[in-house]
Amino acid sequence: PGCEAMSPVLCARQIHTFINPETNLLAQIGVGARGAEDFDSLWSSIQAALSDINTKNASSISFEQLYRLCYKIVTQKLGEKLYDHVADFEQQWFATEILPKVQALVTTNLVKDERWEDKKVGNANERRMTGEKFLMGMSKVWEDSRLCMNMTTDVLMYMDRLAQANHQRPSIFNTTLGKFRDSVLRAPMEVAETKTSPLVILTSVILDMIRMEREGDVIDKTLVRGCVRLYEMLHDKDTEIDAEKLYLIILEPQFLADSRKFYNDECAKLLSNGDASIWLRETRRRLKEEEERCSTMLQGDLTQKKLQAV
Repeated sequence: PGCEAMSPVLCARQIHTFINPETNLLAQIGVGARGAEDFDSLWSSIQAALSDINTKNASSISFEQLYRLCYKIVTQKLGEKLYDHVADFEQQWFATEILPKVQALVTTNLVKDERWEDKKVGNANERRMTGEKFLMGMSKVWEDSRLCMNMTTDVLMYMDRLAQANHQRPSIFNTTLGKFRDSVLRAPMEVAETKTSPLVILTSVILDMIRMEREGDVIDKTLVRGCVRLYEMLHDKDTEIDAEKLYLIILEPQFLADSRKFYNDECAKLLSNGDASIWLRETRRRLKEEEERCSTMLQGDLTQKKLQAV
């Protein structure tokens, strides 16, 4: 039966139940019935469908047909070629369609000197509103892209499995994550004569939000947490080593450095008053605050243990 109304992954699984490489059931879906089809013509149809997925026009797609096209290519031993074409397509899509959306979110107010003192400049409410607008835009770009990457991966399920098993390549989902990282987050930008990148700005805004919250301002913690998850999913390289997640090598070290600077300054002020009881009371209060902050906005226990050393 048709499965156009299903999600891509359910459709793919239903079709795969009657696609068995060890039987003659291939003829039932037309694979091999007319011989090898031209790769370019098959890829042209797949590429058009991927474009529809990325533009949220998936309602016009027959996922059953799309899965079968991908399956045909794989059975012709062209799975690696398809893998590379999909990766190149996603890289081009991120660079030409997604990056401009991110660049449009960046304002000169977001691009400041990274020194601690400059973060105190400007109205706190204005900084918060500017920062949250940027985070909301980045969160939408990330969530939309991730949804499309998931749908693409579901359609390419059979190719993906063979690529990982036979050629020891990363899943197409992780490959496209890497393309998003390099083509969007790390894309070089120059704003107000300052060389930067979306990732540098995003990290700076997240840390500024945390800093404002420490100073008593009310921020959208859920929004910050959503953007932090991006760092938890992406790796510094395509090797996908857990210790090289962007959270561990970029966000957390800068968060700890900011924390150290903030509390060194606050400690100096408290000790200058010469009242040890106030210092102890404030220390207990701050430790409790940081425990809650780590659990609601960061990676919980992992960062909290490191923060205690600060």
